[in-house]
Amino acid sequence: VQTVFNYFIPLWSSKSNKSSDQITSVGFYGGEPLLNFRLIQKSVDFCNHLNLSNRKFKYTMTTNATLIDKHISFLIENDFQITISLDGNKQNQSYRPFQNGKNSYDKVFKNAKLIQEKYPEFFKTNISFNSVLHDRNSVEEIHQFIFKEFDKIPQISSVNNYGIKPEKVKDFEAMFK
Repeated sequence: VQTVFNYFIPLWSSKSNKSSDQITSVGFYGGEPLLNFRLIQKSVDFCNHLNLSNRKFKYTMTTNATLIDKHISFLIENDFQITISLDGNKQNQSYRPFQNGKNSYDKVFKNAKLIQEKYPEFFKTNISFNSVLHDRNSVEEIHQFIFKEFDKIPQISSVNNYGIKPEKVKDFEAMFK
């Protein structure tokens, strides 16, 4: 962790840094970042203990929220901006299974509701939703579900076509809208 940040510290402090707000965003995403909570914790602790008078840190994360209940206190304490990946209702979420093949919907929904109910102000200001459009949902379904359940308007994006295995191209094309 220290090696990565030590590369950036001189850049943040240099006169060539024209950032007007002096805020550096540190983001955690890709796969499920909370699987490596120790790295997140070390990174945040390192940044929080830097003595840079001209620099403030903001933390962001995109998560499937399956592990967020275990780490929510830390995320709140460090004012994380969190994007939860949720494609809508249980059928809409069915392309996001656990390793055992079981749909992740019940866990994601339960954890999002837990934050909404237990930490309403944090939920209101720091939680957003990202949904992926595919053949098991629609823009209307996604929007209605997220708005009804969470009073939020989700960001909606299309399925990423990067890295499709040649033998899976037909499956991808069937789910792609």
